[in-house]
Amino acid sequence: MQFFIDYAYAENHTMTLIGWAVPGEKEGKLSYEVKGADGAVRELLFLSSSRPDIGYSLFRDPDRKDLGYFLRFPYEKGETVTLRITETANGMEVASETRSVSQKSIETKNRLRRMKRQLSAPIALAKKVKRKLFRAEEKEYRDWFFRHRSGRDDLEAQKKTVFSHAPKISVVVPMFRTDRAMFLEMADSVIRQSYDNLELILVNASPEDEALSEAAGEYAKKDPRVRLVTLPKNLGISGNTNAGIDVAEGEFTCFLDHDDKLECDALFWFVSFLNEHPETDVLYSDEDKFISGDDTYCYPNFKPDWNPDFLNANNYICHLTMVRTSLLKENGGFRKEFDGAQDHDLLFRLTEKTDRIGHVARILYHWRMGSGSTAADFKRKSYAEDAGLKAVKAHYGRLGIQAEVEPGQVGGWYVTRFTLPSEPLVSVIIPNKDHVKDLKACLDSLYRISSYRNI
Repeated sequence: MQFFIDYAYAENHTMTLIGWAVPGEKEGKLSYEVKGADGAVRELLFLSSSRPDIGYSLFRDPDRKDLGYFLRFPYEKGETVTLRITETANGMEVASETRSVSQKSIETKNRLRRMKRQLSAPIALAKKVKRKLFRAEEKEYRDWFFRHRSGRDDLEAQKKTVFSHAPKISVVVPMFRTDRAMFLEMADSVIRQSYDNLELILVNASPEDEALSEAAGEYAKKDPRVRLVTLPKNLGISGNTNAGIDVAEGEFTCFLDHDDKLECDALFWFVSFLNEHPETDVLYSDEDKFISGDDTYCYPNFKPDWNPDFLNANNYICHLTMVRTSLLKENGGFRKEFDGAQDHDLLFRLTEKTDRIGHVARILYHWRMGSGSTAADFKRKSYAEDAGLKAVKAHYGRLGIQAEVEPGQVGGWYVTRFTLPSEPLVSVIIPNKDHVKDLKACLDSLYRISSYRNI
């Protein structure tokens, strides 16, 4: 017999265990039992589930049923319980396994799992990228993207469009030791925008880099829309970006990483949206990733419209984001103590002040995947996850929301467990007459599945 606990958590006087178990005998059947420290058997909710991953791994049969389990039982913080899994065959017990489980052991296991992910992420990512790039669905996306992006005729038509409201847009790019070729690709993607009422603010935090300084200076000389801000030293991502925000003259400001690039009509679609929704304060688009040195576009991120709960779990907005400059400056721009997740922190503070948030459902931003890039490997920048966790907690603190936040199973994602200051009595009315099975299902869902007890 084999079994494993994949996921476990304790909250609201219950514990939940999710995992898989496989009997050793072909005809073997498994049963589950949980006992407290006093030896008393706990009431147990058991649900079976399919686990195609385990079925394929062990039997090369992804359709094999009932390998997964979901267990929920009463639990008080700090206690240790015993899980016993028993295998029977032909009416006789043939094997059994026991496992002691406590909230402390769960937390320790989760910490070890996160450490393992951090150590193995670069190798796993390399294999994943290599495998996925050649999969049919990736080719499908690339074909779809090239069919749906604006062509030459579309861009020419956009250039002739006259908007009733044509605001200047400041594009702020913080730069530090930027590769010259990547800089040129980034800068060209802004200068060639089909909407031209813009200013490109290049903040150079590495003036000792002669190649970069020369390239940036050339752009500033040949195009009056390019403004060069040279810093005496590197102030970090937040400080460097804030230096660009300080001199921004546009009605709106958007942010571009120094090695990424925009679609040539990104600002056109943003301004089109503003003309339909002039009250908008924050606007964002969909995005994808691209391989450095290649035109391979992959991993599209088709985002939902504004969703505050989703933002609490992940900075799904990310790129491309444009903000009304007056609101941006009122909120103080980026904060150095959140470097690594400074944009997540800023989005929280902005959206606490306004609900006028828009979404352009088009792929307008390309995030470069390369060595050291967060696009390629969030886990490589573990400080980014720590800063993101801090940003979510600070957001709840400002709103006066009591909650516990911890890293999710995947880098860049966060799990919130809201803390109830009290558990008021909830009255549930179930209109029912002669439908015993329906009534039982309702009561089971209330008393066996629900973790809220004061009902």
